Amino acid sequence: MIADPSALSSQNQMPPASATDDSWKKASNALFTVNATGRGRGERAALPSHRGGVIRPLEVAWACRRSLASIGADRTSWCDIADLLRFLRPAGQIDTSIEDEGVPNLVDEAAWFEWAGVGVAREELPRLFAAMTALKTEHGLKAVRFFGKVLGTKADYYVVEGTYVPGAEPTLPTSTHGATPPEAPGMGLNTHIYFAASDPSSKFVRLPDVLPETIVAACKIKKYFTGDLAAPVKAYPTFPGKEADYLRAQIARIAAATVLVPAGKFAFDEEAETEPKPLIKLEDFEAKPAAEMAEADSWCHLRAGVLKIGRATNLPIPEDAEEEDAPELEEEVPPLAPISSDAPVADPLPESGTETPAWSIKLYCPQARDGAVVIAKSHRWPGAYSAVVKGKHANLYVGYGAEASATPFTPTPPPPIMGEAEDVGEETDVSLAAENEVLKAIDEERMRAEAAVEEPQEE
Repeated sequence: MIADPSALSSQNQMPPASATDDSWKKASNALFTVNATGRGRGERAALPSHRGGVIRPLEVAWACRRSLASIGADRTSWCDIADLLRFLRPAGQIDTSIEDEGVPNLVDEAAWFEWAGVGVAREELPRLFAAMTALKTEHGLKAVRFFGKVLGTKADYYVVEGTYVPGAEPTLPTSTHGATPPEAPGMGLNTHIYFAASDPSSKFVRLPDVLPETIVAACKIKKYFTGDLAAPVKAYPTFPGKEADYLRAQIARIAAATVLVPAGKFAFDEEAETEPKPLIKLEDFEAKPAAEMAEADSWCHLRAGVLKIGRATNLPIPEDAEEEDAPELEEEVPPLAPISSDAPVADPLPESGTETPAWSIKLYCPQARDGAVVIAKSHRWPGAYSAVVKGKHANLYVGYGAEASATPFTPTPPPPIMGEAEDVGEETDVSLAAENEVLKAIDEERMRAEAAVEEPQEE
């Protein structure tokens, strides 16, 4: 295995015999074979520009992808790109094999969402794949997925969602920030960890865990993202944090409302002793026909809903709390709730008497049998889509991170202006006689004090 990528740029040859399996041969041949410009094998036109003779793995991956497409290779050649990335990394540093179940097949999922006209550019997929596998290895995650792309005014955010290994969630000290304690990592709205970057080839930054006060504040404002995680969030009511906190709060709200799975694919683990019960994938799940998946009853939410207190679960009631002192708990929205029960999005013209449903579902390419694609589109969170193909599901968000409302957004008004102070009643003027009496009493007191001082001196 070659640790220095410059070997590919300094030599016009195949990798050493120890690494030349069929995948290496196909990837290397495609890299140096005829490309879109018609140049022949052995020329460097397929390679991007590089400095000092060193080709970065991401550049090689994209060059390989472009060369494969130019010679008519099918999507299965994604395996070759993954192997080439693994070849350019030191041994044991990162697993980019296509067999890694913790990283989804981005090419297949992108093809599904293309039916709905949503997604990211195809040339970004190899870089996203490399970034996701690197994050999974670096942070010791069980799985990662591409959450989506949050659009901004100056730059966009590419967001990757990670799942903790059960039992390996970080233990954080109890937070004293805010009136409502946040949920621990691996629980509620902090079940997953999120990373964001302005470009797939840039370094992904871990977003902070979401706090209840940021969720509550995010529900009261509507603001475009700038693309700078350190930027202040200038809004009223005041938002308690930077743009990174606002982004994390909106991601939590979007994920809770729009991450869907086929009904019957997951169930609660009744044997677990923890509360709430974790979800498990049913081994005997049978995919429904595509025509049946076009019905709202065939879809359900994978995540629990967000409560008004900014959590997915209510605060535990202290054991020593009296019944009359116990706080009134809000009804929790458990996972696996059917989307048919979602409240509709109110119509901007109430007099029309119509309401926009929370979801619209469409069947694409029904003649393809097993290849038929069913897409569910969210109207409450524009840009959120869910896809199902023969039991396989995927979720994607590409939007501005703003919830749809029935009427134009109206900011929360400032508190009412204080009125004028009440008039103070006038007091009656002191009469001349009363004033003389007071002055006379003061003079008499002063004279007695002086007399008391003079008597000891005469003795």
